[in-house]
Amino acid sequence: MNKMTMHLALAVSLGACSPLGPCSSNVAAGTIAADVGGDAWSSTATFRGTGSNLQINAEPAAGWFMNFVLQRTIDGALPGDAVAAGVSPFDVDLADGGFATLYEDGAGSYSSNDGGGTVRVVQASATSLTACFAYTAGGDGSVDVHHGAMNATLAE
Repeated sequence: MNKMTMHLALAVSLGACSPLGPCSSNVAAGTIAADVGGDAWSSTATFRGTGSNLQINAEPAAGWFMNFVLQRTIDGALPGDAVAAGVSPFDVDLADGGFATLYEDGAGSYSSNDGGGTVRVVQASATSLTACFAYTAGGDGSVDVHHGAMNATLAE
């Protein structure tokens, strides 16, 4: 079994993004999609390494946009180092090992630091990052983001 087949077998055998439930990150390249506050939402997504961290940005669409900063995996590794070493899947706790910020057009922002959640990076390379995610973003109220999937491309 080659390395790619092993990663695919591992991702399929996991079958879930604990605690995310089923992990379907099957979206088109450069796309992010989720259920935001009960409504289907999608946009374009890019990522970049910032030192040993990873930053993922989604463009504004349908009144929302979001970004993620992944600083430490649940196992204590640095996400940028994990990607460089070809290690996946890995999970990031969005209240402790990074954060997601959700912006509502004209109404402010919400952060997973005030709610919590998880990103599972299913596969990553120098040019693409595939992941699923779910989180609650708090602030002045809260917004639930569920059934998230992304296939972010490297930012230019």
